Amino acid sequence: MLTAQAGKFSEFLIEFSHELSQPLASMHFNAMTAGRLLGKGDSRLQSIFRDIITNNQRVNEVLRLFRDRIKAPDTNLATLDVNRLIVETVGIMGADARARKVTFKTNLEPYLPSLRGDRSQLQQVLVHLIDNSLDALEKKQGSRQIGVQTARQADGRIRVSVTDNGGGISPKNLRRDFSAGPTRKAHGLGVGLALCRALIETHGGVLQSENSAGKGTIMTFSLSSAPKIRP
Repeated sequence: MLTAQAGKFSEFLIEFSHELSQPLASMHFNAMTAGRLLGKGDSRLQSIFRDIITNNQRVNEVLRLFRDRIKAPDTNLATLDVNRLIVETVGIMGADARARKVTFKTNLEPYLPSLRGDRSQLQQVLVHLIDNSLDALEKKQGSRQIGVQTARQADGRIRVSVTDNGGGISPKNLRRDFSAGPTRKAHGLGVGLALCRALIETHGGVLQSENSAGKGTIMTFSLSSAPKIRP
C-alpha cells in the first residue's frame, strides 16, 4: 500500500510541476511582448518587466531540476524475482480492482532468471501501469480484465506485459512520446507514464505501448536478467 501511495505521490508532484510550467511560459511570453511594445518608455516599467522575466526563468529552472530529481531517483540495485514482484503487486492492487469489478489474469513463465534492478522503482512502474488500466476500464460494460504476463525473449531479456480489455489508446496518442503522454485519463497529462518510462530506461529497458487486436491496450517493457555469478 505504501509503495502504491508513493508512486501516486510522485506522479502528482510531476503533474503539479507541469501544470505550473504552462502559465509560467505564458507569463514569460506576455512580459517579453509587453516590454517590446513599451519600447523605450517608462524605465521603471521596463525594469519591472525585466524582473518578471528573470524571476520566471529562475522558477522554470527550479521546476526543471525538480522534475529531473523525481524522474531519475537514486537506484538501489538488487537481485530480484520478477514473478514474485508481480504477484505481490497484484495483491497490493487487488482490493482496488475488486471494488471496480475488475479481475486479474496472470500468465507468468516459470523458472525465469533473476533480474538486477531496484525493487521499489519496478514495483512503482507496475502499480502505475495497473492503475492506468483500472482507469481505462472504469466505463466499460461487461467483463473487465487486466492481464499481467512474463516471458523470456529469444535474446535472453525478460519481457513484462500489462494488458487490459478497455477502450485502447487513440492512434494520435500512440504516436506521441511518453514525455508528454500518452494518457487515457480525460483530466490527466500522461506524466505518470513519463515517470514509468524514465524508471525503465534507468534499468536499461524501453517502455512501449500498443493497442491489442481485440481492443484494449498492451504496455510492455523488457529488462536484462542478472548476470550469473561464477563459483
